[in-house]
Amino acid sequence: MRRLIIISFLVFIGFIVNSCREQCYKYFSEQELQFVAYDENQSLSFLDTSNVVHPLRQTKYRRELFEGCGSVGCSGEHREVYEIEYRSTVDLDWGFNLALYVLSCHGELESYFSVVSDNLKSYHKDRWIFSTKPESEKIKYDSIVINGSTYNSVYEFSGYYHNDKITMLFNHQFGVIRISFPDNQEIALVP
Repeated sequence: MRRLIIISFLVFIGFIVNSCREQCYKYFSEQELQFVAYDENQSLSFLDTSNVVHPLRQTKYRRELFEGCGSVGCSGEHREVYEIEYRSTVDLDWGFNLALYVLSCHGELESYFSVVSDNLKSYHKDRWIFSTKPESEKIKYDSIVINGSTYNSVYEFSGYYHNDKITMLFNHQFGVIRISFPDNQEIALVP
């Protein structure tokens, strides 16, 4: 009984402390907005090195403010989040997930941007991954032509596939433009 009273008291104190916290709202900066490239219900197609077209449909779209909550209540900190998932209409294991999270109000959590070949909740042996801090990225190419299409203000990211380094080209207007793998393999956006 005494233990129940102590636990109840701690939960009560947690709610009081939480209700006294100042509400904080963090939105994407102008730099972070460069990585918000896809609209809801947008479809894509990629062409691989063997000239196979992979049509992708969007299976997840989330852009909202969320508040961190735990066992003793909510933090009062509302952070903007942007999450996209694309999967092939032919092979559900083929696609990518994109996530962008803003810096936390008090600086405990940094903003980050990632593009991953699968859902991070389960491991796939063919996983590739790109992850970076958006505020540290600079445009690598003012203009670049890929498959006859011109893309402006293009970022280049390094990532990993198994133990090999891979590269991704990305811009605000089109999102992922090309991913280059080892052995001259690549996938490129079909405009």
